[in-house]
Amino acid sequence: MNTISFIRTAVCAVALAGSVVSYAQEAEKLYITGAFIGWNAENPQEFDRDGSVYTTEVTFSSSNTFKISTKAGDWTVFDEGAMEAFNLRPGVWAPLTPGKSNIESPVKGVARITVDLDNMTIRVDGSGAPSVDVSGTLPVMYINTEGAQPVTSKETYLNGTYYLDPCGTDAEAIGTPEEPLALQIRGRGNYTWSGFDKKPYRLKLDKKAALCGMKKSKHFALLAHADDSRGFLRNATGFELSRRIGLDWTPANEPVEVVLNGDYIGLYFLTETIRVDEDRVNVVEQDDLATTDVDGGWLVEIDNYDSDPHVSISSGDGWTVNFTYKSPEVLSAGQESWLRTQVETIDRLVFDPDKSVARWADYVDMVSLARFYIVNEIVDNYESFHGSCYMYRQRGEGNKWHFGPVWDFGSALNYDKSDYIYEGREHHMTWIGEMCKYDDFARVYKEEWLKLLDTGGEQLDSFIDSFISRISKASECDLRRWPQYGNADIVSRASAVKERLRGSVAWLKARWGTSGIDTTTAASGMVRVSCRPGILVVESTESRTVSVADITGRVRTLQLTPGVNEFGLPAGFYIVEGGHKVIL
Repeated sequence: MNTISFIRTAVCAVALAGSVVSYAQEAEKLYITGAFIGWNAENPQEFDRDGSVYTTEVTFSSSNTFKISTKAGDWTVFDEGAMEAFNLRPGVWAPLTPGKSNIESPVKGVARITVDLDNMTIRVDGSGAPSVDVSGTLPVMYINTEGAQPVTSKETYLNGTYYLDPCGTDAEAIGTPEEPLALQIRGRGNYTWSGFDKKPYRLKLDKKAALCGMKKSKHFALLAHADDSRGFLRNATGFELSRRIGLDWTPANEPVEVVLNGDYIGLYFLTETIRVDEDRVNVVEQDDLATTDVDGGWLVEIDNYDSDPHVSISSGDGWTVNFTYKSPEVLSAGQESWLRTQVETIDRLVFDPDKSVARWADYVDMVSLARFYIVNEIVDNYESFHGSCYMYRQRGEGNKWHFGPVWDFGSALNYDKSDYIYEGREHHMTWIGEMCKYDDFARVYKEEWLKLLDTGGEQLDSFIDSFISRISKASECDLRRWPQYGNADIVSRASAVKERLRGSVAWLKARWGTSGIDTTTAASGMVRVSCRPGILVVESTESRTVSVADITGRVRTLQLTPGVNEFGLPAGFYIVEGGHKVIL
């Protein structure tokens, strides 16, 4: 083995005499190059040496990447002795391996670089800013685990500390760098945990805290949304619609930036987790392994994974459906039997061939189901009744299962609206396709739909503009940290989301009715323009004529009198004088 091969392939090797020979014994000198000397490999900066330990100091400015090598010369020679390291954190030793990749410093400005070739490790210390600066526009959550251990498990919590820096926002500071607060942290999620380097986390605070203005709790999640290429708007719009339509509880979520063990890990969304609590899913919590009062409270999830404890049934359409129980967490035989009987009974009644009466409504609250369904139709979330679909039931005879809270909108806003969410999509949707065949339920969800339109709750442009403005700078930092994910042009992606939502609402209006108040500025004398199937309704304060154009450009002139005026028109798209757009 020649000297170069020896250097590139081993930390230590057995010499012919049998003694251990270190990398440091082979390399008398160590060199560094980077932007600070114009990437000059022929005249690199030399480390100071003390045994196997090499140290040098550099000042990073335009770039905070560098290369180190045991060879000086042109790039071919330099690369023969080059070494690489990844995911450095300030003040933490990291492994070195032979390789030609640039090394990224975890700090900018003045940095002290130390290399121990006996142990093949590298460390960077400095008082400069993080290598990827926080935006300064959002609160920053600093989390440190004991011994800077990486978070690698979804099951096992690591002990650590945290503090929240408001960074000039209205958020309240929680803890300080000198006096951080205790927490535990672990991974969370399924595909979002296994499929991305930017990981989501679950937090358990040692003491309740009102993080970013949310209600005091110990339990929060840091959602990464590495898979959200829609301007980070999937969950944001779904949650906002849930609040507007009036579901009992919607998790609060706030954008923050996160620094974990000294490493800036990007833009995250601090979110209340779904759990039984008087400020969250407010049902009477029953004990694990209870043998009495097993009718509630319950919190379960229609789940597309079978790894968590669950009750499975064979549904009326031939699919196996998992009902993962979240509360209680451990079931007695009586609890399991009660839950299984409930979901099997609902399933049997949903798939009743006689659709004249929705007898399953004796078990399921139609209003909460309708609201949950409408939210997911608007954002076209074709995975909504497939997984992360929560249901809860209060204790007591006569109480029903409620759908919600909303949670995962990872499959939303992918397509222009052309089908209902249960028609010909990628994922099997539990029950909802059959439920929508019942006239009893159709009346309820159309009533809830029209109520939403009457409040203007479907109009999300202003909400989206405000949200994007708030996270814009942080999204740029996130993109630098995670160039393989992120949103390169967040404004244009937000515009595409708004256009897709408008198209979805128009598609649903054509099928469910349009009696919402049009909020466009009215022409003189007109107070309100609305409609219901086949009828244009115009309220006016005076007698006057108004022009109405259909999609072909044909213009009708209608005579208004003071009060409410109703006109029967063929189904279609119309523009009423003053800019009102309606679909009959």
